[in-house]
Amino acid sequence: MRITCQASSCGAWGAWGAQGRKKKGESLREGVCKEARSAFLPAASCRVFRLRGEDGSGKIFLTRQIKGKVGETLEEKVYPVTIRFPKAEKVPAKPVTGKLSGYGKLQAATLLDVERNVVCPGSVKADGSFRFPPLLPGKYELYLRTDRFLLYGLAGTPVKPEELEEIRRVVPLADDFFPDRSDGYGESVLPMLYAGSAIPDSVRMKAVGAWAWGISRAIDCLETMPEIDTRRIMVIGHSRLGKTSLWAAATDPRIAVAVSNDSGSTGAALARGKQGETVEKINTSFPYWFTDNYKRYNGREEQMPFDQHMLLALAAPRPLYVASASRDDWADPRNEMRAAQLCGEVYALYGLQPLTWQEDELPAVNTPYTGGDVAYHLREGGHDIVLYDWERFMDFADKYFR
Repeated sequence: MRITCQASSCGAWGAWGAQGRKKKGESLREGVCKEARSAFLPAASCRVFRLRGEDGSGKIFLTRQIKGKVGETLEEKVYPVTIRFPKAEKVPAKPVTGKLSGYGKLQAATLLDVERNVVCPGSVKADGSFRFPPLLPGKYELYLRTDRFLLYGLAGTPVKPEELEEIRRVVPLADDFFPDRSDGYGESVLPMLYAGSAIPDSVRMKAVGAWAWGISRAIDCLETMPEIDTRRIMVIGHSRLGKTSLWAAATDPRIAVAVSNDSGSTGAALARGKQGETVEKINTSFPYWFTDNYKRYNGREEQMPFDQHMLLALAAPRPLYVASASRDDWADPRNEMRAAQLCGEVYALYGLQPLTWQEDELPAVNTPYTGGDVAYHLREGGHDIVLYDWERFMDFADKYFR
């Protein structure tokens, strides 16, 4: 079994991915449907279905357009999908399961958590059944891709406010370890971890360290599950949690593959000569993310005794993937690429292959370089994690896990 512990910039943990690109001003659904129509589907073939029944289980109505006379609109109601959400009060939480009947061979299933703006890819089987890990109750958009259609629908399971905390114990969020806000320290795990410690506050870890600590505790839990092969754990992070995934890999050798997606400043991007978000800008916007001593280098990156390629090198000899986006200037794709190149010196010491792209300029968009033990791609688009990224990450993991 391949295990992916992903840290999404929105804070939820699980096996998360986004399906489809979206442009500024359009919803993720619009981006998915637009991409589907242009990439591999006939015109107007993005179907819409809706879940009925507040108990969280039921059949999904699909409205399908049928050809008729000119100017005449005909509709046919069919029931292609069944889906079941476990009762919200059930603890431990159970997987979400469903099945598609007809409409071709099921290739992918994805749920978008509308309220928290994170998405979860499910596993699919040849018989059309699909399965998602335990999820927080809420409103979800369900995407099912077959070899003929992209199906889109709404699904959800209600939950009472008093039940939510019980569910959160089963489905951990990064913000459970340090709320992502300036006054979150008191509610984080850090007062507990530093209780009675003589370590000065100025050098104590802050939010990113706490989130990485949480990933390690999740791995502790996985190690108690006999059905999990903990030799094949992959950590993926996007944006602020891309920084987290790199730090988690640096501090926890149980992580077999590390992936950073659009992590930018104080993540994969070199601080020296960085465009977009600088050390001073990130410390000003998020003063609670990093140790207080880091602020000494606001506007003084050239005087730092380190840079981010050293953080990336701490993942060695384990495989590392750094991903950027062509329009994510704030993260600075070129400096992310340069760090991935420079950390290859350490990989070479282990007899491993550094990043195969060694040019000064960025490679062509959507051209992954995954031949080495350090991989990189520049995806076309903005600050996001989309299906293209996920497919490249999974392909890279297959080199080592299969």
